Amino acid sequence: MIYHATDLIGEALVRAGMHEPLPSPVQDGVCCITGRRGLCIPRKDLIGESFTTQGGFMAPDSDLVGINVWYAFKHRPERAGNWFCDGVEFLPLDRQAIRDILHSPRTGKHAPLPWAMYVTSSFKKHGSVVAPCNKGSMRVAFETQVVDLWATPYKAFDTDLLYWQAHGIARADLQSGYLNKTTQADPDAVANFLALTPGRRHSAAYRLMAYLLPGKDAETEVEE
Repeated sequence: MIYHATDLIGEALVRAGMHEPLPSPVQDGVCCITGRRGLCIPRKDLIGESFTTQGGFMAPDSDLVGINVWYAFKHRPERAGNWFCDGVEFLPLDRQAIRDILHSPRTGKHAPLPWAMYVTSSFKKHGSVVAPCNKGSMRVAFETQVVDLWATPYKAFDTDLLYWQAHGIARADLQSGYLNKTTQADPDAVANFLALTPGRRHSAAYRLMAYLLPGKDAETEVEE
């Protein structure tokens, strides 16, 4: 079976008895989001015209939505921040927990199960629409982009970011890749930062690791 992130979340929530009851009788059909045939409910029960990420739908003309999408979307932590799910557990994450997963050789607590992870600096985003499933890969959704961490030197990015942070470069500058707000920093670190960031600042992997830097002053959007 080819999993979708909503399948992993739905299965984990059903396993834990935390799934929201379905609003309508189920029927066989094609899910507008996953594009796969299975048990569905009417799309109108979950998704209105104001839904902002319909560009990621695999079968946008379908008027049905899979039951696992219902379970996933109705679980508030799915749209309220960072999370990891492997179909057994759904785990909300803080930035340190994300760092721990990315720097661990494991591919999930219950490896070799498929898993998905979503990282965001804001709220009210259904990350399960964009988060890819991994099995023998290391792809993480960051905002609306998929970051293939096996295809990028993200550990080198992280090492350099930690060095620059420890030597006085402001977090805002580390996240933007431009030196604007730093007032006092080690000159060698500044020179190294200015030499390396032009080729990195537009990389989603670089921006992901910059967001995950330790500390309490990360730039985030809070839910109103």
